[in-house]
Amino acid sequence: MRQAYSTAANITETRRRTYTSHTNPFEQSQLGRQLKHAEQPYLLLAVSRRNVLRDSFDQIWQRRRSELLLPLRLRLGERDSVDSADGIFESQEYLEIGQDLGGVQIEFFNAFCAAAFASETGMFQNLDGETGMSWFRPGSLQPTYMFELVGVVVGLAVYNGVTLPISLPDVFYRNLLRFAVGYGDLGDVELTPEAIKSGWPAQAKSLRVILALDSEEEVAGLGLDYSFPLEANGLRLSVHLPQELAERQTGVLEVISSSIAESHRLPCSEDTYLSGWRLTDSTHAPETVTAANKQQYIKDYVRWLTHLSVAPQLCAFRKGLLTVLDSHALALFTHAPTSLKALIEGSPHLDIRALRAATQYQGYDAEDRYIQKFWRIVESWPERKQLQLLKFVTAAERLPVGGAENVTFVISRAMVADTVERQGYMDRLPTTSTCFGTLFLPEYASKGMLERKLDVAIEWGGVGFGVG
Repeated sequence: MRQAYSTAANITETRRRTYTSHTNPFEQSQLGRQLKHAEQPYLLLAVSRRNVLRDSFDQIWQRRRSELLLPLRLRLGERDSVDSADGIFESQEYLEIGQDLGGVQIEFFNAFCAAAFASETGMFQNLDGETGMSWFRPGSLQPTYMFELVGVVVGLAVYNGVTLPISLPDVFYRNLLRFAVGYGDLGDVELTPEAIKSGWPAQAKSLRVILALDSEEEVAGLGLDYSFPLEANGLRLSVHLPQELAERQTGVLEVISSSIAESHRLPCSEDTYLSGWRLTDSTHAPETVTAANKQQYIKDYVRWLTHLSVAPQLCAFRKGLLTVLDSHALALFTHAPTSLKALIEGSPHLDIRALRAATQYQGYDAEDRYIQKFWRIVESWPERKQLQLLKFVTAAERLPVGGAENVTFVISRAMVADTVERQGYMDRLPTTSTCFGTLFLPEYASKGMLERKLDVAIEWGGVGFGVG
């Protein structure tokens, strides 16, 4: 009590000395914001699941770096809809509030990634279905500051030790590190078909075929122009390789040919823009790919595919990421981009035996026959379902660096308070508190009932948090 009173008295005295009679209202407003920031011990975000992108943008945008580096606290839930004379509006009261001891943060980052990477958002696209990876959408209609916001949130996740349920190609991390630590564009050693095989296996295969051709006749038979494709928002463009795009700079794309809906040519003028690019008509025809220039063409194609075609979005993302993370810290990963990938994305593979070994118990014991039945059921599941259990209990969809031993996973006996509740005990489902990484597990009469109850709980309880 004395400490709280002393802190309040110091703050009041600081404000009294700061607000002198010589400060005008505008200066007082600015000083008030700075003092409020200095007095705030946490970065507190209140986010609705229905509007996770909007709420995140409203509360993160234009924050000082020192604010972003404060300990993160989340209030995650749904806004209460209230009837008014003009219709229904959303109040600022959140119906579902969790104690943020880690689980709520994980739910927030999961919800943000699900919204940002959804195809209808128009920021990212799914690559080859075989890989399940995502990539920046060329010509995205979303403004570049939204990609900067994604970079900030990814930086916040790394800073707060949360892995994200995203999958980006390996070349993205090599590219990111080279620019973050000031090495510039990708080196020639990485501009090969092998560099893109994790995200674009079909294109990598085609480029290897071109490399394997020896004679001029074979290469000429392909009929390839030294140009690069860009498909975005119904447009099909063939362009020359553009110059490197500097931060806050609008690049220029020289359009060789273009079409809309397969038949109409896109008219380019000084005022034609496409998501960070100014489009101009080319004044010269493209060269032909020959045996002499095929290797340079492949390097340029990889550079175009992995960087230049999405340069405005990538620049904005990098800017947001480096708002939170220090480039000197990222330099530690310069020669190990796969380690940075593991830090951000975690591992999509779950060693269930390692998770079992790391599990803690409350009201049960690891040697109890009932707990052994539980683990026999879980170990018989496919990995996809085991990961659903992990998400149900901890909200995490991936394992962090270090594996299952760095996950808080607790199995607690579900207790009943009175006779009335005991009568319906066998009808209850397992519940969880993702805030504490705890599974509240009733002791069912049979192994079959335990398996059925787990199936229902995992299928229908994958979102939200509670204590039963």
